[in-house]
Amino acid sequence: MDPESATERAPLLEHETDRASKPRKVVQGTLFVIFALGLILFLFYYEGVQYGRAAGEDTRWPWGGDGLPKEPHEAALRILAKAPVIDTHIDLPWLIRDEYSNNASAVDLRTPTPGHVDIPRLRAGKVGGFFWSVYAPCPGGLEGPDFLNPTFSVRDTLEQIDISHELIRKHADVRGHYPESKSI
Repeated sequence: MDPESATERAPLLEHETDRASKPRKVVQGTLFVIFALGLILFLFYYEGVQYGRAAGEDTRWPWGGDGLPKEPHEAALRILAKAPVIDTHIDLPWLIRDEYSNNASAVDLRTPTPGHVDIPRLRAGKVGGFFWSVYAPCPGGLEGPDFLNPTFSVRDTLEQIDISHELIRKHADVRGHYPESKSI
């Protein structure tokens, strides 16, 4: 054993020489190129056959898996037809309270309304469902030291829940009411 290899700076395992690793590098590089070209050809062939490229149709993305139109608005409409938007927070009860003094019969959601929510806009935006939100401000300091002083916050919240139920009943032909996920 050579005294140089016994030192602490010597590697524990011998490295492969350049002669031994060169064929391995060539084989690995060749396999990588073959795999990459095969994958690219497969994707173009698969997309072309599946989405009409063979027929000369050029209105689709060159890849993407679902053949969306190139025009963004048309692509968005196609996506929304398959996966509608679910609005997770509409403040319609607060708007009814504020604008219509809690009078749900004064509101027709089939026509444009102030605020953000009405049936024409929900349909135009492809909204497939929404969650009602009830909100009442809870200003601090009114409840007292032991939370025993009555405040208007609970009353206001319960009134908004009633408004939500009334609007759901009024427009039952347009939107269903699903209080639990298993009822969907």
